Amino acid sequence: MYYVGIAVMVFGLVGLIVCAKKQRVNPAMQSVAVIFALVMFSGLGMALYDQMGGNVQSEIENEQLFLYSRSARAGKCLNAVKPGAKVLFVANPGWDKEEVHKAQVEKQVEAFKAAYGSGDVVIDSIPLPANYDENADAIEDVITVKEFTALLDKNKDAQVIVTDIGLPEKGERLLRDKNAPVVFLLSQGNISGKALKNLFKSGKVAGMIGYKSKADYEIKADEDDLLKSFDVRYELIDGSNYTKHNFD
Repeated sequence: MYYVGIAVMVFGLVGLIVCAKKQRVNPAMQSVAVIFALVMFSGLGMALYDQMGGNVQSEIENEQLFLYSRSARAGKCLNAVKPGAKVLFVANPGWDKEEVHKAQVEKQVEAFKAAYGSGDVVIDSIPLPANYDENADAIEDVITVKEFTALLDKNKDAQVIVTDIGLPEKGERLLRDKNAPVVFLLSQGNISGKALKNLFKSGKVAGMIGYKSKADYEIKADEDDLLKSFDVRYELIDGSNYTKHNFD
């Protein structure tokens, strides 16, 4: 598209120059010159749109790869802790209502499956709380133990939970039972730091995503090595290092 735009722009410019010379002896060429001017500006617009749009699209795809790298790391972590289990992937409510969002969640799950080594994964979410205002609230701030309990009751056969919306306040209540699922947090949610540390200690939280303070955001993600891409921006918080982190 970029080179087509340049070609169209040059064609319009040449035509404009020719008309400028001829309109001295033929005034009718003035209207033709207007047409060539429009052609020239159309070509310029095509070239600029391709360059700007292409860069934006490339950045979007790069950020998506980093997003998928988080799920890949979750899969690798859980494969070492609880391999081959039924997995519940908790997405944002309404994740399947828009095609773009749905495709993104599905690719997150694909990255997880590849690293976890099992395809036994179901995607689900909580019902939207009645007091939720999508323009004013983050879903993590309004979810409660009640909604999460209903979700777990619906998916009782899941032994592993990967949650993209974290855990709710007092979410430790959900994991008191020794047979409760093992959890990986793609985000903390609204659970307290103290409760989270206790869940790490008991082994009920297997891992969590941490952010590197000095990450180089100029480095691009590698589509063929998501785990390597993960290490560019994030770190895995797990049972071996959680005591070094402040979760509040």
